[in-house]
Amino acid sequence: EDKNLAASSLRRLSGKNINVEIIKSMKTSAAPGKTKLIEILRDRDAAEAVDELLTAASDSDAAVRAAAFRALADLARPQHQQALIKLLVNLKGDAARAEAERALVAVSRKLDKETGTELILAALDSSTDTKCSLLRVLGGIGNAGGFTAVSQALKDNNPDVRDVAVRTLADWPDATAARTLLEIFLTTSNKTHRIVALRGCVRQLGLGGLLSADMLNICSDLMKGADRPEERKLVLSCLAGSADTGAISIVEPLLADEEVRAEAELAMLAVVRNMTAPMPNEAKAAAETLRNKSKNETVKKEAAAIISLIDKFEDYVMAWQVAGPYSKPFA
Repeated sequence: EDKNLAASSLRRLSGKNINVEIIKSMKTSAAPGKTKLIEILRDRDAAEAVDELLTAASDSDAAVRAAAFRALADLARPQHQQALIKLLVNLKGDAARAEAERALVAVSRKLDKETGTELILAALDSSTDTKCSLLRVLGGIGNAGGFTAVSQALKDNNPDVRDVAVRTLADWPDATAARTLLEIFLTTSNKTHRIVALRGCVRQLGLGGLLSADMLNICSDLMKGADRPEERKLVLSCLAGSADTGAISIVEPLLADEEVRAEAELAMLAVVRNMTAPMPNEAKAAAETLRNKSKNETVKKEAAAIISLIDKFEDYVMAWQVAGPYSKPFA
């Protein structure tokens, strides 16, 4: 209890040279105390501790290393990127590896997006563990150069590197990797990679960033390649966010598929709702189809309610396509 109270006080203590004194104590403390003091320096936003934290990041104690890397993720600056790369390259085993990767990602994101990965790309020709780490770091940064490098790693001779490349692309922060993941899904003989690619592709399509037509083309190809109900359900979950008649064309045939009929009906109902304002005529036609074909009474009622709503406002503008600007109030 006393230690916790002391740590709490150190986090809040104000005054000259407080951080300097904590750093001095950290350098000479045993592993448990050093770990706690590193956490306190991190909470105090002690930027002056970075040099000692870089030293602590190569400590023989795994807990100290992990704490140092967590602190460096918050406190290190762009000029420390090369030092962090060196620490990651020299890291042995998996202890603190994830923390080291996150620290390098955090610092690299503070650099110019296009050039911030140059030193990382230069270090890729390393051991398997290091290469896998750097590929994950490139995925965390998510720029064009990193995407090219990770995509090339799909052809690496080492299966561990290929596995990390697939998983990194599946975790890509935007839809850049969607088409590459589609290709993996359609061509790989690795069942694990197939489902990882599908899940990653569906997630990225849901992030937006692609034109509706491009998104629907990818969904159509995914659906054609989906040979299990679970795969078709994943694609349906993506299509449910669309407001395009093209989504209806993909979903409607699945109303006759007993294995995914329930999910197809719900997905189609969601698309119809999304279309109601911008495309009421098309939405009404799709809702009528759903009302006639559905075996779910709740879905039929929802479709009928949409039809009634569209009929009620048939003579009104239901969605503004272009409006304003207006320089004067209406009289």
